[in-house]
Amino acid sequence: MADFSPLKAILSGNIILKSENKKAYQQEVDETWNGAIRARKPDAFIRVATVEDVANTVKFCVQNELEMCVCAAKNSDFSLAEGAVVMDLSDLNTVTVDVEGKVAVVGAGAKMSDVDKETARHCLVTPLGSYSELGVAGFTLLGGTGFLSRSYGCTSDNVLEFELVTISGDVIKASEDEKSRTILGNERLWIKLWGGDVHEISAL
Repeated sequence: MADFSPLKAILSGNIILKSENKKAYQQEVDETWNGAIRARKPDAFIRVATVEDVANTVKFCVQNELEMCVCAAKNSDFSLAEGAVVMDLSDLNTVTVDVEGKVAVVGAGAKMSDVDKETARHCLVTPLGSYSELGVAGFTLLGGTGFLSRSYGCTSDNVLEFELVTISGDVIKASEDEKSRTILGNERLWIKLWGGDVHEISAL
């Protein structure tokens, strides 16, 4: 097993190793929605707290040639893998709504329920899935269809901008106008919202 102490020294979040905390480790495994994959035993769970944590974890895994799983809601078959490092984004779950611009900034660890809760306060919606405990980011990357898709398209159709971490640990924006400029900030999605007078919003 790799030595995680260099990563621990710079991480704002937590690293959970079976050898150090069996109870917390097992709790992470048990939280996986798909019971069929709970027999898989990752080397570590890393609960990231900032985008810098994400970048540092990616760089650490690349440097140490470690397989990496990325999850938020732990619903996917890819949430766990034997001997892998599981990067848990669930603490990056903030949702901020720009009511006038009809745009939501959604953290990479947010679930459907997190988005619905914040947008409903302002009578706004965006196409999401029918299961509230799904992670928005993973659902969006698979296209994303739901009850509102006939009217407003898939979730992915409504994304204005992604903020991503590359395999080299760089933080970049990706949109129709901007593909790979290096930036700093929170890992997030810019999602177009609908409500009242519907109109298209350009990325900020």
